[in-house]
Amino acid sequence: PPSPQPLLVSRTPALAWLDEKLNLCASLLPQVALLLEENYTPSPQADIALRYAPLPESTTGSVTLLGGDTLLAVAHPSIPVGDLESVDVRLLATSPQPPHTFYTYPAADELRQNFDAFVLAGWRLSPNARLAPNPIAMLQAIRAGEVAVGYVPQNAATGYEVASAPLTDAAGAPLHLDIVALTAQEPEGIVRVFVACLDGVLP
Repeated sequence: PPSPQPLLVSRTPALAWLDEKLNLCASLLPQVALLLEENYTPSPQADIALRYAPLPESTTGSVTLLGGDTLLAVAHPSIPVGDLESVDVRLLATSPQPPHTFYTYPAADELRQNFDAFVLAGWRLSPNARLAPNPIAMLQAIRAGEVAVGYVPQNAATGYEVASAPLTDAAGAPLHLDIVALTAQEPEGIVRVFVACLDGVLP
């Protein structure tokens, strides 16, 4: 049989939960030797770059919509879900009162960009907010901290025992996130096969 072709897939830290699905597609496609990198900005050699919208202004090439997600406010299970409505989350994010801790992501993260644009909507994040490198780390921190609040994509929260509620924008609509695959040109060959597999396994 022909030897598998290397396929370099770059994903953002926000999509850390996706690795299981990436490995599933790699196992279903013997013609693919999956190489995975985690980067806010994909390396020039990447065959496929995966991220949530919004897309960087410098985006060129082909964009394939793979699926959707929803941004959730998450908290330690001891915090009442009623306290997780967006107004309260905005208050916690801009002026967390001890003992509350608020978690966010680095400025380059697309989850942070969505949260800042639609939930904070011009309000200033508290300088006391703590940074989590990715949603899985945030979920672990929130499980460990009694009065910690943060936000993660719904797909990342599966299997974690946390209190959660959908975040909404100023108009009260849930914050929907598109998951996209960026390729230099229209996907073909093993790139197309791999993107089609991901499209099939994503909700």
